[in-house]
Amino acid sequence: MYFIVVNGKQHSVYGFNEYVEALEEAAQLDHIYNSPELNDGVQQTNEIKLLTFTEMMESSVEMVI
Repeated sequence: MYFIVVNGKQHSVYGFNEYVEALEEAAQLDHIYNSPELNDGVQQTNEIKLLTFTEMMESSVEMVI
């Protein structure tokens, strides 16, 4: 499984065979949250991560059920 994490909170979950989809969503979220074009000219510093199941379990991410 793959988890997308935005600023320490789980945003979405993808299955084992959906790596490409998860990677695309993570890139889209990075653009939405951090690009100056979409944030009134200000470069944002939101942290977007793509984690595997193992990485998710070892991290201190706030999981959403």
